[in-house]
Amino acid sequence: ACLSKQLITDNWSQAMDEVRRQYQAIDSALEVLASVQGVVQQSPALAQLQKDLEEACLSKQLITDNWSQAMDEVRRQYQAIDSALEVLASVQGVVQQSPALAQLQKDLEEA
Repeated sequence: ACLSKQLITDNWSQAMDEVRRQYQAIDSALEVLASVQGVVQQSPALAQLQKDLEEACLSKQLITDNWSQAMDEVRRQYQAIDSALEVLASVQGVVQQSPALAQLQKDLEEA
């Protein structure tokens, strides 16, 4: 479980870093467009680009908040699994006598 937890956490962190880089690029593009607003107003394509980037920027907080909540939930799930495995390890004699508990321990270790 710990290996899976680390892998998921690392991948999520990498993905979140990529999302941040993309939003930085969007923010930079919006700054450039704002600095040449006269040109943007004369070009329908640039005006549409600015509108599209502004809409993409609006979703930044939503994505960041949801991502953070999802990561918190993943951490809680792994903490629950780790706690369950600790309890099962502390009563290993009982686990060995119960096929259901032994299977549960195996399943949690593979989670």
